[in-house]
Amino acid sequence: NEIRIASYLHDIGKIGISNRFINKKSSLSSTEWAIIKQHTQKSIELLIPLKLSPNIISYIQHHHERYDGTGYPDGLAGNQIPLGARIIAISDAYDSMTSDRPYRKPLSNGEAKNELVKNSGKQFDPQLVSVFLEILKEMEEIFLVRDHMKVPSLSY
Repeated sequence: NEIRIASYLHDIGKIGISNRFINKKSSLSSTEWAIIKQHTQKSIELLIPLKLSPNIISYIQHHHERYDGTGYPDGLAGNQIPLGARIIAISDAYDSMTSDRPYRKPLSNGEAKNELVKNSGKQFDPQLVSVFLEILKEMEEIFLVRDHMKVPSLSY
């Protein structure tokens, strides 16, 4: 439940970042990138008064850490990164890759999955990438079956 709540709130700090940076169609300058990276701290500042669990706050604060230690804000690596933050990082990246952005078209499901695999062990926890891909596969199978089922007509 805490991971779910954190996943809903993880980017709330972006409301404190100018849309000209968030929706910029070209590459960000190093100064603009530094401003964007502030959204994790802005999220925490907004959420502290709500007295959410420390786990939720930690997941939000660290969802941009990278498995290899090159992320932000603290450069945590591997299991130093809270489990919830590692999970959110994968789902957030997948959502970002498969969504239309001002600076690029969405990737296909297959392309996004390939990116997750390519960055497994670098950006993402490799065990969690495997689990995420297995869940996606199961969801695809469910939707495939559902989309091919014949629903009987209810008219007489």
